[in-house]
Amino acid sequence: MGICQTVNNNNIKSKNNNSSKYNNLNNFPLTDRTNKKKERHSIILNNDILISKNESNPELIYKKIKIIGTGSFGEVWLVKNREINKQYAMKIIKKNKNKPKVNEEIINELEILKSLDHPKVLKVLDFFITDDNYYIITEYCPEGELFNEIIKKGKFDEGQSSFIMNQLFKAMAYCHGMNIIHRDLKPENIMITQREKNDCLQVKIIDFGTAKIFEKGRSENKYVGSSYYMAPEVIQRHYNEKCDIWSCGVILYILLTGRPPFDGDDDKDILKSIKEGIYDTKSYPFPTLSKEAKDLISKCLQYDPEKRLTAQQCLEHKWFQTKTFINKNKINQIDPGLAEQILNNMKNYNVNNILRCTVIAYLVHNNSNIEQCLEASKLFSKIDINNDGKIEKHELVKGFEDFWKISHSNAENQVEEIFNNIDTDHNGYIEYEEFLRAAVDPNIFTSRNYLKFAFKYFDKDDSGYITLDELKKKFMQNIDNKNNNVEREIEKIFYSIDINHDGSISFEEFCKMMKNIIKI
Repeated sequence: MGICQTVNNNNIKSKNNNSSKYNNLNNFPLTDRTNKKKERHSIILNNDILISKNESNPELIYKKIKIIGTGSFGEVWLVKNREINKQYAMKIIKKNKNKPKVNEEIINELEILKSLDHPKVLKVLDFFITDDNYYIITEYCPEGELFNEIIKKGKFDEGQSSFIMNQLFKAMAYCHGMNIIHRDLKPENIMITQREKNDCLQVKIIDFGTAKIFEKGRSENKYVGSSYYMAPEVIQRHYNEKCDIWSCGVILYILLTGRPPFDGDDDKDILKSIKEGIYDTKSYPFPTLSKEAKDLISKCLQYDPEKRLTAQQCLEHKWFQTKTFINKNKINQIDPGLAEQILNNMKNYNVNNILRCTVIAYLVHNNSNIEQCLEASKLFSKIDINNDGKIEKHELVKGFEDFWKISHSNAENQVEEIFNNIDTDHNGYIEYEEFLRAAVDPNIFTSRNYLKFAFKYFDKDDSGYITLDELKKKFMQNIDNKNNNVEREIEKIFYSIDINHDGSISFEEFCKMMKNIIKI
């Protein structure tokens, strides 16, 4: 879809009415990189801005290619974005007009997914509501489900298994830290995103349709999940987030042995086996496993959830300190030259113009599987020492010391400014995508197709122009409309970009605005 470069007479009339706004145009400099003082923006850049509800036809933006999944909810299609020719997955869920609660659960899943920002959790990119359906656009994982890989391989060695489980426990540590229980962890809900050397797999967790925001100290009672992976306390309808650790233990057992620890001819038999809590430790290959692997399995499949490990304790387990894991984990090592490049990108990250920041955020959000983002993701995981999916100041200081060999005093001085620039939502820590935006070289988005893709994100009526009203709707959709600081900041940005003072931003003006950080 090209961008229309024409405008009707009504739009021209409205532009002329805005001409008086430019009397003090000198107050809105075009080149804000020369202003060395970094201002704290009134606008908070978060996922509510990046993932907004659309009521248009998604097939105008995404071309269907083929069905890649079906279920009781509907279908999952492989689709291609018409603007940047990139593949995504489109989950189509039929509205249940007779059961409003079902529709509420769908919105609940979306809100949970929007709130999650972790390298090992599948990302929601776009969301549409029509009269009949919900459409959720996510990343596409062409390598398929971990389940199919298990069927094909039979079992994995300890190095390959530990590489996968380390990722799952990190995702769970993050989710549980966000007070979210997944409740349906299984190999079918783990997607392979990349194949590394020696058959090591990079993975992401999907399907938060049964996920729940929980309260610490309060038990859940809804019977939900898949029989093979269900914790005994879920069957008893009295459980907490530790049920996910049980599921991880089942997955670990399957990876190492090629069979489930609790089996039966049907669901009734399987659930009976789970209630008994006894699994086979005598049949091959279980006896040949390392004592560390056996110990972690036993502590994940601990019948009493109070004695079961947390996700963080699992990550600290001695199995992840053995040579077998360390050797496999070398795959995630960062090239020193790349680390230096990332540091330079972080130092040069320009936050003076929130619109430019939003464009880069939107492009990174929709293209986090490109090579630079994948490498930056590895560095993020290494700097995130406590595995909570967030980087705090002390962790970034240590990262400066470890990866960039900067003295502690110099690291503290440099981190202060860089940290404040990257933490665009001002919550006191750097989240995953905030790190990616600053870490990648913005010049990777040099093609006009990428910029058109970002332009259309603001140009909601597809007129070929971005209006002040469109900007206000984008940035003020979830805040108090009487917030004068936000409104003034949006107006300041808008009038500085509208070079010809016609009351709208054309695509060419949009490109010029990006020129300070992207070479076109």
